[in-house]
Amino acid sequence: MTDAPRRGLRRRLLAIVLGTTVALGGAEALLRLTGLGWYDARVDAYGFMKLDQDPRRLHWGFDPEIIPGQQWDGDPYGTLPDGAVMEYAEINTVGLRGPLPSKADRPRILFMGDSFTFGEGVAFDQTFVSLASRRMAEDLATPNFALNGGVPGYSTFEESLRLPQLLEWFTPEAVVVVFVPNDAIHVSEAFGRDDDLLKRGGRGGWTPRIYDVLRLALTSEARTRETEAWYLAHYFGGQRTDWDAARAALVAMRDLCASQGTAFGVVYFPILHRDGASPLDRIATEVARACGEAEIAFLDLSPAFRDSPKQTLWVHPVDHHPNARAHRLAAERVAPFAAALLRESPHR
Repeated sequence: MTDAPRRGLRRRLLAIVLGTTVALGGAEALLRLTGLGWYDARVDAYGFMKLDQDPRRLHWGFDPEIIPGQQWDGDPYGTLPDGAVMEYAEINTVGLRGPLPSKADRPRILFMGDSFTFGEGVAFDQTFVSLASRRMAEDLATPNFALNGGVPGYSTFEESLRLPQLLEWFTPEAVVVVFVPNDAIHVSEAFGRDDDLLKRGGRGGWTPRIYDVLRLALTSEARTRETEAWYLAHYFGGQRTDWDAARAALVAMRDLCASQGTAFGVVYFPILHRDGASPLDRIATEVARACGEAEIAFLDLSPAFRDSPKQTLWVHPVDHHPNARAHRLAAERVAPFAAALLRESPHR
């Protein structure tokens, strides 16, 4: 090759490199200026206090003197308050969300659960607990008060520890445990792992934004499948003993309620990370089977969400907790289920 063709080739290569550099630089600038395709992880500001000092009994509740809250980096779906900040100012004196009944008016039904029941990212009056309570009051033609016993981070283990105390305080007519697939996973393990099905976010810092966006996009499906396998292992694999313990806790809660003449039921709330069918549907089938064997009333909420695109059910693109629309869909099915429990309650 003569010098002229070599110089021409070098110029073309240099033009390609310069063009690519300029294009990447422009894309990086666009991403940083607009935030397009990029979301930071939410910021939590919870005030928890230990309710049991035994380190083997991870058991906590909200400190009623601290107003917990969360902040997101924006509101792409239009479901959050102004500024994408949510404060849970209605934490009551026993560290639960919502108003407490008077001494003369006990709650008719107690919902136990985790962040899904608590309603992270959702106003209190838009949670499925509040919506179902209002609907039951109409359907039963009698005042109804549902107590929201959801605490973020609780598993079935923590719920079983807290239930005796709440039964003693409030003596409800019925108890509903809201079961989410991660409830069989002990909180000490769950807190040590990022759950890609519920929360996602970038690394931030000085890492090129375009690199992080591409990394998240290209690895998303693989990370989702890996996390699904982690969930399933606690029900069907090497960590099945965790589900065995959770199932035993459900039966123990049933027995405790029965000893006090309180109706008991379980509602399965799926993780809303996929459109249509999910590998985690096996968990719903397994929980339904266990409840059937234990003669526990059971409701699977999965069909309520099956026809809705997942993004229409999320609080935020990196926070896949159910938003107000998802809570509304859940309440439509929870209300008649809970009303049936109340009608069958020995307290009636």
